[in-house]
Amino acid sequence: MDDEVFEIDVPHDPAERTVTVDITRAPQGVRFVYPCCFGTVRSVSANDQELTVTGRTCGYPPGHGGSG
Repeated sequence: MDDEVFEIDVPHDPAERTVTVDITRAPQGVRFVYPCCFGTVRSVSANDQELTVTGRTCGYPPGHGGSG
């Protein structure tokens, strides 16, 4: 069952206007979607790769953590 553990940290820095999504463990093949309620998403990256921004939603493909 340990392969189904999901660990995430989502700190918000109001001064820098950033939210960092740090996925440290996720089940194999799980895609993560973070709906940003703080405003317009400026950029999204996972494992140092830029990802596509879709409105206020940040989508991370399976096997990736990231920040947005």
